[in-house]
Amino acid sequence: MATETKPKAGPHIVSRIRGGRPHSLEEELLLCCARTRIDAEMASRIRQLLQGDVDWVYLIKLATEHQIAPLLSHNLWEMFPDACPAPILDQLRSLLRANAARNIFLAYQLIKVVELLEAHGIPTIAYKGPILAESIYGNVALRWFVDLDVWVHPWNYHFRVTDVLVAHGWQVTSEGTDWERTFTNPSGVQLDVHAGLASRHMPFRLDFDQVWNRCVKVTVAGKELKTFAPPDLLMVLCVQLSKDAGIAIRLPLIKVCDIAESVRSYQHLDWIALLREADSLGVRRRLSLGLLTADHMLGLAVPKHVWWNDQVVPDLTSLVTHIRERVLGETGIGYSRPDLLDGSRWFSEVQECLQDRVKLFREFFRAVTPNVRDYSLVRLPRALFPLYYLVRPIRLVRKHSHYFFRKIFPGSQT
Repeated sequence: MATETKPKAGPHIVSRIRGGRPHSLEEELLLCCARTRIDAEMASRIRQLLQGDVDWVYLIKLATEHQIAPLLSHNLWEMFPDACPAPILDQLRSLLRANAARNIFLAYQLIKVVELLEAHGIPTIAYKGPILAESIYGNVALRWFVDLDVWVHPWNYHFRVTDVLVAHGWQVTSEGTDWERTFTNPSGVQLDVHAGLASRHMPFRLDFDQVWNRCVKVTVAGKELKTFAPPDLLMVLCVQLSKDAGIAIRLPLIKVCDIAESVRSYQHLDWIALLREADSLGVRRRLSLGLLTADHMLGLAVPKHVWWNDQVVPDLTSLVTHIRERVLGETGIGYSRPDLLDGSRWFSEVQECLQDRVKLFREFFRAVTPNVRDYSLVRLPRALFPLYYLVRPIRLVRKHSHYFFRKIFPGSQT
């Protein structure tokens, strides 16, 4: 078995891409191959790099860790077979075929889940996994994933989805939170069901019904599934990148690659409408951070003047550098802003509005947002779901009334 190989030092360092520490030859190869479309200029650069002393064991290990081994395998196998050793080509081909087989299996599992939920009257938006592979990578084999993700209306999440899935062989393996729950079926497939797209400490309030009405259809394994419209998808990917950067020690390159491939796939986006929507949702800063990171690391085809905002973008430079360091740097070593390793500090930096950056406001937001106890107190019909924001204060008053009564009338018995 091959042993882990460290990046070589000295002359092995060949380039510096847009600031930050120098990339090793293998890291630059990874960045150059982390795309579905390789133009003549990029192809020339890749061929030049392949003429160097490539540490193939390290390169494949790096690609696997960053979840882009399928892209690396596809691009080297298809475009540069003469520049790769035969045993490496065989390994790359095996990686690609194994990923394709697993992904096709998972794609059929996703179809079964969506059909099951919708058969019980539960509208379902599928995203990530097979959906991204087909819609922005153009081939289910080219994106690495191991689980499935669907988004449902919060009412269905709290009152119907679990019963339906459990009745059909799924088991709850993680109660998760008020916005995400994990299930596993007898085949070992992991399914994450979402009631929201971000945790409460990082608000992102997309309305399910509005998004559902904007959804587009993507054909996966011969079945049309509803998923995010391109503008919604891009916002979701950028918000999730900023979220993961606050909780993960290391970020896989695939998170940045998804953003870059989305922009390349949807070249006719209405950027003005997208930015207006991002402003209304309070995620303009996170959208810009995701786009700027993808541009710095992988290059984008969208002119900066389309989405640049002089009040938002200039102070994101250090945040972009921090994400780059979390993707390719050594864990926690030599970070330009080690203070951003603290999740609270990171989230305060990426929040959009001044009030979102104030801890007191965030605590207030958590306090007024309904949770599972509020939903279990009374079962309102789906149309009245927003009334849970009234149920919560009633429950809290009921819960703490004895305490306050004793404080006001210390000699009284309750």
